Amino acid sequence: MLRPAGRGRRQRGAFVVEAALIMLPFLFLIFGIIEFGVVTRANNFVSYAAREGTRYASVRGADSGVPASATQISNFVKGHAVGLNASNLTVATTWVPDNKRGSSVRVQVSYSMSGVTGLILPGIIRMRSTSQTVIYQ
Repeated sequence: MLRPAGRGRRQRGAFVVEAALIMLPFLFLIFGIIEFGVVTRANNFVSYAAREGTRYASVRGADSGVPASATQISNFVKGHAVGLNASNLTVATTWVPDNKRGSSVRVQVSYSMSGVTGLILPGIIRMRSTSQTVIYQ
C-alpha cells in the first residue's frame, strides 16, 4: 500500500510541537524546584546565622577576656555565608541593657536576593531572622 507523499514529514512536525508543549511545563517545574531550593537554603542560613551570632556574642561579653563588638559579630556571621552574596547580608547587634554578664544580646540577620532565573520568583526576596540570648561571660 502506498502512503500519500509528505505524510511522514507532517508527523515529525506534530512531534516537535507536542514535545515543545510538554517540555515547557516540565522545564518550568524543574527551574521552580531549583529556585525553591536556593531560596530555602538562603532562608535556613539566615536563621542559622542569627543563632550562631548570638552564641558568639553570649560568650564574649564585657566580663570575658575578649569582648565582642557589633563589627566582630557581623564579620563572624558574614564569614559563615558560604555561597551567598555577603554584601546583601545585614547583621544588627543590640545589647539590653549593656554588654555585661546577665544582660541579653539580640542579633538580627537580613538577606536580600533576587530569583535565580527571574521567571519563577521575580523581584527581590527578603529574609530576616532574629535571635536573642543571655550573656554568660
